[in-house]
Amino acid sequence: MIAKYNIKYFFIGLMFFISLGCATHNDYLDKINNQPLAIYLTFDDGPSIETINCAMLCKSLDVKATFFLIGKKLAEKKNDDIFNYLYKQYPFFMIGNHSYSHANEQYKIFYEYPNLVVNDILKADTVLKIKNKIVRLPGRNSWYLSEKKSKSDELALLCSSLYVKKYKVIGWDVEWEFDKKADTIIENHFSIINKINEKIGNENSFSKNNLVILIHERSLKSKKHLQELEYFITYFKRNKKVKFLTLREY
Repeated sequence: MIAKYNIKYFFIGLMFFISLGCATHNDYLDKINNQPLAIYLTFDDGPSIETINCAMLCKSLDVKATFFLIGKKLAEKKNDDIFNYLYKQYPFFMIGNHSYSHANEQYKIFYEYPNLVVNDILKADTVLKIKNKIVRLPGRNSWYLSEKKSKSDELALLCSSLYVKKYKVIGWDVEWEFDKKADTIIENHFSIINKINEKIGNENSFSKNNLVILIHERSLKSKKHLQELEYFITYFKRNKKVKFLTLREY
């Protein structure tokens, strides 16, 4: 009999905590449904074949996006057609500066020499024919806008130097996590939706009612992975108060 009552109260307690979780989730949804929200899809580390796959999906869904490209990849002349497609689609698609070398994947050493980083970014500007002076630093989630800043002491001199040259340094609010060895996403669209709901619900994105999402395009190699992105976009497109914009409009 005691065991029977223990089981009964266990399930009552379990349902109580589940209801709390649902209420919190609904609170987040209410905040999103009752206010405008701008989502900025950003794809890093192109150009590559995955760049065009992501771009074509966004185009088919009538969703704007920003592509942070690496100058060195374009200089190799392997992806000219992809770059030209993005360039001609402006302002529907925007190209952002993701440096020339991407630090050669040696981030700690790279950021020890701010002047060289600035030169690397300027070099990328020339190759990428950048129309908007918006940069995302490789391997660092840093922000430096005229009215608001979020940076580490390590990057203070670099970010201020870029600001003097009229650059906006833009990081991200939510990253679509991926396996760096397999180069495949490890989160489905439900996980990203929950991250965003929580971020907006707690009002802790970098700028209120604006949410920048980082996606490493190489993590969307397969049709299955691209489908996760499609599901994610479709979910938010149902809400007429949600707009997908480029960082030119941030």
